[in-house]
Amino acid sequence: MISDVYRHYKSGTSTYASYHVGPLPIDGPDPAPKPNLFRIHPAVSPSGQEWYVLDERVDLATAYFHTHLLMGAPSGPLPADDLAAGRYEIRLELFDTAGNLVNWTNAGIDLKVPTVPAPFGTGDVHADHADPYNRILAADGKTLGFRMVVRVDNNRCQADVHPVGGTVTPDALCGFHNYGSPGDTATLSFMARHPNNFATYAFSTVRGDGPELAVAGTSGTVGDGGHNAFVPAGAFQYAKPISVSALLGPCPNAAFSELLTVGATATDGYSTLSGYNMTDHAAFALAKPCPSCGQP
Repeated sequence: MISDVYRHYKSGTSTYASYHVGPLPIDGPDPAPKPNLFRIHPAVSPSGQEWYVLDERVDLATAYFHTHLLMGAPSGPLPADDLAAGRYEIRLELFDTAGNLVNWTNAGIDLKVPTVPAPFGTGDVHADHADPYNRILAADGKTLGFRMVVRVDNNRCQADVHPVGGTVTPDALCGFHNYGSPGDTATLSFMARHPNNFATYAFSTVRGDGPELAVAGTSGTVGDGGHNAFVPAGAFQYAKPISVSALLGPCPNAAFSELLTVGATATDGYSTLSGYNMTDHAAFALAKPCPSCGQP
């Protein structure tokens, strides 16, 4: 947590100046008593005018935890697994101007946490005294700080639509499959992967220009048991054999498109990290072979 933190305040009639909160330098004209300290900004700004929240990500930030820089975090275009994924303990401690650790109990500082999970929305939010789990305690049971455990997971999703299988003729290269009877099956399958299952998936199949075929679509959480008869067929793999008649409907021959979207559930505190999502698509055709087609 080494990035600078600032607060904005009004300075004059049309200027909003920034106030450096930390981390504070330990040398210079106004050195901090020890490294990595952050100011609690004063009730009154340097100009004597109001503090302003111009940007929530700046003016309400306590510190910036750059999880993508952790040892083992994935980098580059390949979807390598995040070896740094896991739970991390973050501590909030208070120090006086001499750099001494403050005993919250002795100082009369209370510690409360919300009783409802975030995001809070527009309803009332109540807080209650924090449990010992969230407290950094001294040997005598007095509170020395706040302990928060967060889960970090920067894994990228993976999505892969597989070639059609089943009893229709195989054609992984061009995707053009012949069938002998409407009772033949075309097995649709795909991979929706997130190493720790923190993702959802949606798979759909469209004949021609649509709509989506209910029999050939599914959605769920990565790693779960599957839905709509798409069952696990290996690690993060799902498959379903579907009759040719159910896919063709009124058509003797038809072309299809398949779309798979895998979306990460990780957030940055404001919104999901959509850059970790992955999609894949494929196309195939089903056709009844011509009886002779002019062949001798």
